[in-house]
Amino acid sequence: MKNSPAIIKTMNPLMAKLKDSSGFMLGEQLLSIIFIGLLCIAISAGIGVALAAFANISDQANANQLLSRSILEINDELAYSLEVQNDQTSGQSNSFISATNHTYVYLLNDTAANGISMYGENLAGAGSDTVTLIPAAGNLSAYFSELPVYDKTSNTWQYTLQIKKGNTVLKEQEMTVARIMSSET
Repeated sequence: MKNSPAIIKTMNPLMAKLKDSSGFMLGEQLLSIIFIGLLCIAISAGIGVALAAFANISDQANANQLLSRSILEINDELAYSLEVQNDQTSGQSNSFISATNHTYVYLLNDTAANGISMYGENLAGAGSDTVTLIPAAGNLSAYFSELPVYDKTSNTWQYTLQIKKGNTVLKEQEMTVARIMSSET
């Protein structure tokens, strides 16, 4: 069987492509693989940095929220204290009559609860001597760096509050709170 001219015309371009030496050489292919590998390494390092930055920003935002909530709770207790005794001993704040519990209490760092607790007798009718006022929020905890101290002449409380992640202080706030309720009124 003889090849027809139409078959020969279609075979010539195919044969020409098979014999064509243009294309990618081994060196070019290796270079592109190395470039893609370096690109992947750079992207994975960038993702790690981005995740660390996100975690830091999240911790700061959560610390701000815990600080605000802690200040609100503590200021309410101190501002509305019904009576204050100037009996501050080492390691605890002045005792005062809490407007919410109507009993003598004092505030203290509570390492067991990772936060700040209120100590007194039969708090909240629960028969307990301890109520956690500011519990830990995730891996963040509120602590007094300076316990609340009452100044009778200015009728104010002063304290310093810290928000910590482990042993690292993320936020610190010094507060002076005017006492609204007093036994003299």
